[in-house]
Amino acid sequence: MKKVFRLFLLIFISSITASLTSCDTSTMLYILNWDEYINEDLIEAFEEEYNCTVILDIAQSNETMFSKIVSDAAPYDIAFPSDYMVDQMINCDDSDIDTPIIKKLDYSKLSTDSKTYNPNDIFDPKLMSLIDSNCKELKEYCVPYFWGSLGIMYNKETLTQEQIAIIEEKGWAVLFEKELLGDVRIGMYASARDSIASALLYNGYSLNTRDFVELQKAGDSLGNMDYYAWATDDLKTGVVSRKYDLALVYSGDYFDMLISDYYDAFEDENIDIEEYEAGYGMFVPEVNNVFFDAMVIPENSQQTELAYEFIKFMIEYENAFMNATYVGYCPTQSRVLERMQLITDDPSDEYSGDYPLKLISGMSNYYPGNVQKGEIYKYLYTETYGVYDQIYKKVKK
Repeated sequence: MKKVFRLFLLIFISSITASLTSCDTSTMLYILNWDEYINEDLIEAFEEEYNCTVILDIAQSNETMFSKIVSDAAPYDIAFPSDYMVDQMINCDDSDIDTPIIKKLDYSKLSTDSKTYNPNDIFDPKLMSLIDSNCKELKEYCVPYFWGSLGIMYNKETLTQEQIAIIEEKGWAVLFEKELLGDVRIGMYASARDSIASALLYNGYSLNTRDFVELQKAGDSLGNMDYYAWATDDLKTGVVSRKYDLALVYSGDYFDMLISDYYDAFEDENIDIEEYEAGYGMFVPEVNNVFFDAMVIPENSQQTELAYEFIKFMIEYENAFMNATYVGYCPTQSRVLERMQLITDDPSDEYSGDYPLKLISGMSNYYPGNVQKGEIYKYLYTETYGVYDQIYKKVKK
């Protein structure tokens, strides 16, 4: 969960220990988030409005986020887990945890004087339909933040037009059938859940299956390949640098790179931004994982009322728009996405400097709602994750 194209010269407090000295002068709101996944201008504005100090701690993974909350590493008031981790935080089957570690939301505390909080009225209808059909219970515990999908990122300069056409025709198969593209360098995502999910999708299975036979077949598909490398962040940079010809990535990984390059092109007076095209692309198969990250309130929150105010503050239209222009991921509010697509390069538009984002937000692969058959990751419980680990260790060469 990273953002690379804008920098703000702000005081950013990321060390909880170093910040404890201010406890006696202000109310402390502890937030657990991903790196560079929130507009720090908004944090500063919230601090001023509510006379508090926001303490921002960074998690490197969903699992780290879970362990930090369970271990009471700090009295976190808000966390930003992904969909399946929200599910785990509600339904964990750990013998030591038999109740949710996050609070069920009180919708009345997210309502304003003018509007009652109803997620179906606020957030993208395609996202809400997907949540209702996959994990409706989560709506009672979390507020959507940003969303995206998996994709196949490829280099346009190392692959031929014919090979790119095959990627767009065959989708997931190009990651598992050697003969389709010939001798190409494929990067596979170094994550048991994501690598196995792509193999499940290739075989026509649900990416939330707990069927041992189906999981083994997915493992066989991975094992039959000789991937050039297993990696995470290196995949997006590797495709751009021609280290890989194609790779499995999250859409956010691709747009991290694309947004940065578009902003560089926009600042170059010799480049026509309207005609600019990066040397890499991403194909999003229609049968796919669609993910969303969300805001939740841990059970150990010490400032629950203020946490509700922070969530309300972040989903308020103008704030949500400011946050989206900073983060770059697809916003979960339709009207925010529509506003991004109205940004102009006219200097009188206060967001004219974000004109590249207007061009990118109009791309079909930017909007996860274009996935025709999306499925959200669910929590699969300890026994199934044990099978995942066995498969992953066997195929990761």
